[in-house]
This record gives sequence, C-alpha cells and structure tokens, in this order.
Amino acid sequence: MGFFINLFRSLTMPMAVSATTGTAPAASRSDSESETGSFKVLMRIIRMALDYRGLLALGLVFIIGASLFQLFIPLLIGNGVDTVEKAFTSSDPDTSALQRTLLFTALFLLGSAVLRGLFTFGHMYISENIAQRLGYRLRMLYYEKLQRLSFAYHDRVHTGDLLTRGLLDIEGIRAFASRGLLRVVYLAIFVSTGTFLMMRVDWELALISLSFVPIAAWRSIVARLQTSRGWRLYQEEMGRLTKVMDENLKGIRVVRSFSAEPYEMEKYDKSSNEAFSRAFRLVTVRATNLSIITLAFLAVMSAVLLVGGLKVLDENDPFSLGQLAQFLAFMSIMQNPVRQLGMVVAGWAQGATSGKRLFEVLDQIPEIDDKPGAKDLVLTDGALRFEHVDFAYMDEYGDEQVLTDVSFEARPGHTIGIVGPPGSGKSTLAHLIPRFYDPIAGRILIDEQDISEVTLSSLRRTVGVVDQDRCLLHI
Repeated sequence: MGFFINLFRSLTMPMAVSATTGTAPAASRSDSESETGSFKVLMRIIRMALDYRGLLALGLVFIIGASLFQLFIPLLIGNGVDTVEKAFTSSDPDTSALQRTLLFTALFLLGSAVLRGLFTFGHMYISENIAQRLGYRLRMLYYEKLQRLSFAYHDRVHTGDLLTRGLLDIEGIRAFASRGLLRVVYLAIFVSTGTFLMMRVDWELALISLSFVPIAAWRSIVARLQTSRGWRLYQEEMGRLTKVMDENLKGIRVVRSFSAEPYEMEKYDKSSNEAFSRAFRLVTVRATNLSIITLAFLAVMSAVLLVGGLKVLDENDPFSLGQLAQFLAFMSIMQNPVRQLGMVVAGWAQGATSGKRLFEVLDQIPEIDDKPGAKDLVLTDGALRFEHVDFAYMDEYGDEQVLTDVSFEARPGHTIGIVGPPGSGKSTLAHLIPRFYDPIAGRILIDEQDISEVTLSSLRRTVGVVDQDRCLLHI
C-alpha cells in the first residue's frame, strides 16, 4: 500500500513554478511545499466530486461491468483456440460438436463485446456528467467570489487574468474530472484483475507481459512533472494574451486615433507565438511519452509471443496454444488502456495546475466585509458626514495617498460641489460612501451610524453611485 501511495504522490506533484499572477503575495517555497500543495489541490477537487456519491457509485458499477466483460473476451478466445486445437489433433474429430462450440463462443464474444461497449458508454457518460456538474459549480463559486472581492483587489489583478482563470482553469478541472477520475479506477481494476487471471495461467509469462508497467510508470512520472510545469506556463501565457486583447479592445479608440494598429498587432503576435510554443511543448511531451510507452508495450508483446510460442512447442510444458492466444488477446486489449494512460496523466497534471490557480482566487478573503455583530443601516434624516478621512491607493508601486484629513457634512436638500483636477480624489470620495474602499484613517457616518459598523447589503441598498464610466448591463 505504501508503494501505491508514494506512486500516487509522485504522479500528483508537479515541479515548483513561481506564480506571477499577483493574486497572492510573492513568497519563496520549497519544492516539498509546492508538491504537497498540488496533492492537496487534487484531493480538494476529488472531495468536491464526492458530493455526487450516487453518480460515482453508478459509475463504479459501470466500470466493474466494463472491466469484467473486457477481460471475459481473452478467456473466450483462449477457450475457442483450445477447442479447435483438440479437434485438429484428435484422430476422430466431432465436426458438428466443434461447430456448435465455435458458434457459442462467437455468440458469447459478440455478447461480451456489446455489454462491454454499453458499460463503457455508461461510465464515460457518468464521468462527463460529474465533470460538467463540477464545472458548473466552480463557475458559480468563482463568479460569486468576484462579486464579493473589493475594488482594491480588482485594481491589483488584471481582468484578462481573471477571465483566463474563470474559463481555461475551470475547463482544466473539468477535464481532470472527466478523464482522470473514474478512468483511473477503471485502469486499476482492469490491470489488477487481468494480472490475477494471467498469474493463474502462467506466472512467468504473466511477469513478462507486465514488464512494460515499470517503464509506463516511469514515463508517466516524468511526463507528469513536465506537463505540470508546462501547463502552468501555458496558462500564465494565455493570461497575458488575454490581457493584451482586453487592453486593446478597451482602448480601441485610442489605438485607432494614434494609428497604433501595427504596434498592437506586433505585441499580440509576440504573445500569441509564445502561447503557441508553450502548447507545442505540451504536445511534444505527450507524444514522446506515448511513443515510448507504446514501443515498450509492443516489445513486451513480441517477447510474450516468442516465449509463449516456445512453451507451446515444448512437449513437456502443459502450456497450450489457447493459453498463448489468451495472453496475446489480453495484451491487445491492454493497448487501449496504455494509450489512455498518457491522457490520464495529462488530465491529472492539468487538474493540479488549474486547480491551484483557481483556488488562489476562491480562497481570497474579501478585504471589505461585514464586521462581527454588524447591524442593518437605519435611515432617518439621510445626513452624511466625513470626519478627518484619509485614503491611499495601495499597489505594487507603493502607497499613493489621495485624501488627507477630509471633513464635511451633507444633509437632505444640500448640494455640494467638489472641484479639483483629475486624480485629486473626487471619485474616490464617492466610492468611500458605499464602502467600495475603506479609509485608512477617520470615519464616515450616515445618520450618526459608522458605515464600517453596518452590513454591506443594507448600506448598498441605501447608497447609490452614478459613476462617470458608463456600463450598460444586458438584462
């Protein structure tokens, strides 16, 4: 059991990659901390998938059925070959009995193949169903979190990066749930049961048949590390590409006014080529890994044919031609799961990387939230008062104080004009009233109630702000 846990950890631990997204403070992490974090991310996704226990249980039933009927096929082939061999070596073969046996074998093979197909369809459908449900749930959680995060957070993080996480990273988690969750169980059941059946027939040939497994495991671990790092870099590059497009579309009038289209195209082309290079490296890793595993598999299959053939020719060995056919049939059936192994490894790598980026946002604690014991705002006179308010915008370049010791009072029926050059803090004053930001000193009161002591929902139901930036929502 310890071996499988260590192998699982090695498959779920990508190489440490520095984050450049700006959603979390920069900190140096050891490789072991990064690996543990990736393992925890995957466990968190799996725990979320476990909320759909009914579907998972049904999927497990389909997986067991698909595995059993898949393994039933080599047994039928081996039995059919042995029947034919005995008929040909017999001095007085019963042709009619042979025909009936072959007919029943063919019908059982057809039935097993049909049932295997139905059960395979079932577990693939269940996997995709769970993946889509999980994707929908994460999209709603992500969007709800973005609505609650403060303006200060959105000032620090680019919209393009948030879009990339909300689209590509959620899709990466969905792909992991679809390709890497139940399919791992299917491969484990199929390989372990097939190993047991082969060991019962001939343990030496069974060991030869499974000799490609260490190579497949080694290549999977190597590909897992390379793919995890590659996915991280690719997602970050896609975030930068989205930033370039977002800035260009928002400033399209300025771009055209200054005839800057060639410059913007060159900038976008550079970022797009970098994203393409990252994606090409991922494809190269996957193709190389699959080619090496397939080559090892075919080499082992050749060894099974050679050793098994020699055992059949050995008159002192009870190993039969039907048993050799059974081994070869099992190896042929194993080829598809071996090919799926590369897809499963990619799915786990993508899931760990995408999950880590997405949970960085979901785990953000809103800087502005209700204090413990906050009460609803009770509006009476509608009087607003600023008392010695200071405010500064805080970003990666330092603190930029825009308001210092601001005090004034506004009552119903009063009209107050605030005059100043651009950037002097006029809009900031308006944004402090509904607590889009919190002042660094002083306080703001509405009807003698400190707005930091009331609930955000009641405050924003009471205060309305007409911003200078127009935004029409599709309703």
